[in-house]
Amino acid sequence: MTREAKPFRIPLLLSAALAALAPVTVPHATAQEVVPPPTPNADRLAEQMRILATDPRNIPALLAAGELSARLNDPSAAAGFFRPRAGAGSR
Repeated sequence: MTREAKPFRIPLLLSAALAALAPVTVPHATAQEVVPPPTPNADRLAEQMRILATDPRNIPALLAAGELSARLNDPSAAAGFFRPRAGAGSR
């Protein structure tokens, strides 16, 4: 290497380092509202659960809740609604 090549190396390295440290402009991200998809079966199940909260022996509500639970891929909950309960037939 010749002595003349050294003076050019330092300014070149310095300018490369400064370029690496220069602020990078990033486009601003805008907030987007996340809206969950509609869940009509879950909404109907909630309605049946409200009915069952006031009348646990309501047979149509029990059957509907079991059917809706099965549609929502919850077979154990569906089975619980279809299972006979002690004293369900007497009022």
